[in-house]
Amino acid sequence: MLERLSEQRQAVITARCLLGRNALCLNDEEWSCISQAIEALRPFEEATKEVSAEQYATISKVIPLVSLFQNATTSARQKGNTLALQLATQCKRRFEN
Repeated sequence: MLERLSEQRQAVITARCLLGRNALCLNDEEWSCISQAIEALRPFEEATKEVSAEQYATISKVIPLVSLFQNATTSARQKGNTLALQLATQCKRRFEN
């Protein structure tokens, strides 16, 4: 949903302006938060699709998926993404053992 909103940013802004609903428009900081959320959540979407693609999820996918989470959240966290920082903290807490 956030990806579609981001893709249609100009159309959303234009429609709001034409309808006179400028108070509902998102500012640049909010658009930036949306972009950061998309970046932070993308690995989780990929993992969900991977696990859901098969009738039976196998244990052999756990380590690669956890590694994907850790790498993705670390790189996003280094860019100052606060959502990625929270996700990285939760992943570490849940998967540290």
